[in-house]
Parts: sequence; C-alpha cells; structure tokens
Amino acid sequence: MLVGILYFFVYRPKKEQRNAYFAKGGKNNDDLYAEEFLKPILQKIFPKANLGQRGSLPLQAMKKVTPKSEKYEPFFFLSLGDEQDTRMCNLYSSHMETRIETRDGKEYAKNVQVTDFVGQVFSMQLPVNFNGQLRVVPTKKTLVLKREVQDAYPGALPGEQKIDVEDIQHNENFNIYCSDELSARKFLSPRVLTWFDEHISQNGLCVYLEGNKLYISLYTDNFIFPTPQTPEEVDGLSIEKEYKELRKQLDFLLNFTKVFQS
Repeated sequence: MLVGILYFFVYRPKKEQRNAYFAKGGKNNDDLYAEEFLKPILQKIFPKANLGQRGSLPLQAMKKVTPKSEKYEPFFFLSLGDEQDTRMCNLYSSHMETRIETRDGKEYAKNVQVTDFVGQVFSMQLPVNFNGQLRVVPTKKTLVLKREVQDAYPGALPGEQKIDVEDIQHNENFNIYCSDELSARKFLSPRVLTWFDEHISQNGLCVYLEGNKLYISLYTDNFIFPTPQTPEEVDGLSIEKEYKELRKQLDFLLNFTKVFQS
C-alpha cells in the first residue's frame, strides 16, 4: 500500500523530471539518481534517511565480513537515521588472476578480473555491548570429500582465535573467531547460536561485532537501487521492487537484533 501511494504521488509525477536528468550532460548520473530521485522517495518512508554515492562505512570493517580481495568498490550509501543507526551500502570486490589460455597450440598468459563479492554490507548499533571483537564466517562442505571450507573469507586475524562450540551442527555451518574467548562464549547463547545456524550458510551471511557495533554482509549477487544506465533502463525502473528488496533485508537485520532482547 505504501509503495502504491509513493507511485501515484511521488514516482509518476517525477517521470518526466527523471528522464530530463539522464538527458543532461555534466553532473554524474549516479549522484543525480541517488540525491535528486531516490532520496525524496526514501524520505517519505524513512524521514531521516540520507543517501549518496559516498558514505561512512569503514573499509576495514567491510574487509572483515567479506572474502579476501584486492579491490573494494563500495557505493550507494544509505543511512536510515533510526535509533539503531542503521547504515548500508552496495559492495563489489574483485582481484586479478593470471590464467593460461591455449590458442592454435600455443599457451598465452591472460590477466582476468575475478569477482569476490556482490551484495550489501550493513552496520547498526546493538542493545548489548561485547568485550573485544567477534566474527562469524559462513562455511560449506565440498561436493566430493565433504570437507568444511569457508572459501576466501579471512581466517583468524591478528589478536583473534578460532573457537568451537559444543553443538557439532553449529560447528558445521560456520566458523567463529574472537579476541576474548570468555566474552565470546558468554555472548554465544543457545538462542544466538540457533539463529546463526538457521541463517549464516543459507544466506551467504558474515557477522562482525566489536563493542556494540554490528556489521553484517549479505552475498546477494545483486545491488540495491542500481543506477539506470540507458533510457530503456530508466523506463523500466521499479521502485516497488527495489523497496521490497531493501525492506526484506532490513527486516532480516531487525530480526537478528531481537535475539538479544528479553
């Protein structure tokens, strides 16, 4: 219903203006789309929301919740201005590899760009405070030997140690790294572990907690509110679809914070 209201009172009246934006030269289309089109619409839903192509999510935190990479390209930063100080951005990361190709019986070296992460990174304040830092990294089993692997996500970082929990099922879905084992085991209540077990591997999700600041990455293989690049993409814009995707992810995060509420 809310999306329908936005369509009739905000989206449709702006169609001609939006087409004019993309017909202009000069100002960056990404900035135009975020600041002059999306921002007024999102502020109808989240009155204190702010967004742009540049933002304040720390790169070091992004590196701790995404696979190891060489190049990190965050964009489209959204701050909701809510009590939890919820923020998010799209993230694309990649690295270069040299591969050998054979053509006409000869081998040639070729540098190729390999994608490491496509999705979103979120941050928010939790109603609890953790002593030190904690990371929960998704794992999966190999098809042949059924070995547990965590792909290219960082292993134990300086000051961290890997810990196991008593339930074998939990250990098979994710790895846990922390800087303070006592605080980590106190934090990892059965309720928290159950939530991790139900969501970490299934959603390509990684969690990093430091103090009361929570960072979560979701490997969704798509971007939220991508800037249209052609007139056809402009005409095919679906704010309803993009809002539903954002709402789904925000509800997912809020569900996680309820784990810590009595």
